[in-house]
Amino acid sequence: MTVTATTCFLCHFKDQHFDEGLAACTRCHQIPTKEFDLGGGVKFTHELAFKKGVECINCHGDVVRGKGDVPRERCQVCHNREGDIARSSDHVFIHAKHVTEHAINCLNCHLTIEHSLDKQKMVHAASDCAACHPDHHHEQIAMFEGVGGANISGPVGGMMTARVGCRSCHRLKEISATGSTLWKSSAGVCSMCHEASQAERLKSYHEQLRAALPELDAAVQRARKALPAAKLAADRLAAAQTEIDGIRRDLSFLQTGNDIHNIHFATKLTQVLRDRTGAICRELKVAEPKVTLPPALKQWK
Repeated sequence: MTVTATTCFLCHFKDQHFDEGLAACTRCHQIPTKEFDLGGGVKFTHELAFKKGVECINCHGDVVRGKGDVPRERCQVCHNREGDIARSSDHVFIHAKHVTEHAINCLNCHLTIEHSLDKQKMVHAASDCAACHPDHHHEQIAMFEGVGGANISGPVGGMMTARVGCRSCHRLKEISATGSTLWKSSAGVCSMCHEASQAERLKSYHEQLRAALPELDAAVQRARKALPAAKLAADRLAAAQTEIDGIRRDLSFLQTGNDIHNIHFATKLTQVLRDRTGAICRELKVAEPKVTLPPALKQWK
């Protein structure tokens, strides 16, 4: 019998609850001692999570994928008579015949169970809800990953760096007036993994960024209304219209995507929108936006 890593995963994770019994993380892993820099002066250690009683599944529930089932089609690869698979539910008999007597490899019958960091974590996390809510949260996912802005590009760190998933923070169950189940987050959830001072800092950033959006939107509307009467060359007029459209898209993205999902990316994008909105307002001779933004995060200095 050949033992491979996938064979280990099949025995340890099939029909097991996450981090329990044979699937207990510490059977194979030590608690990491490395300190992770999440950007903006925010540090994280697993020791902090351990002391606060945060369970591994809150952040690493995606590291085990698959159930190791045996589809009937696998049986029919070798057996073409109905009677041959009549006792397929008798696991002792099946294993005696296949493993003990004929040394059949486990994965000839069982589907693979994967155990690794998921390179498509956010795609798979979103698909958990996609059966009923097709692509309803793509703005939040784009914000989380640090993409989706028309005025800046490139992924930015944050919770994505720590491989936090949606359900790591959205843990508060509520029932809406229509009977729908909602999973919400709160400032209290932030404090499970962040020190109190860091959680308060995130809250302050969030409040200042959200407060800036209505004023920026009003300034963009003033610029858009002034554009037809502006004495600009035709090519510059077209470019200004394109720029205004891009700013409006990014403001909508910030509103829907919610800066708290990636405070570093949202801070930089809001700063860029403030500067570009101010410049175009000056060019069109309309009132500039009056907004107060938090100081630049360290990773942007």
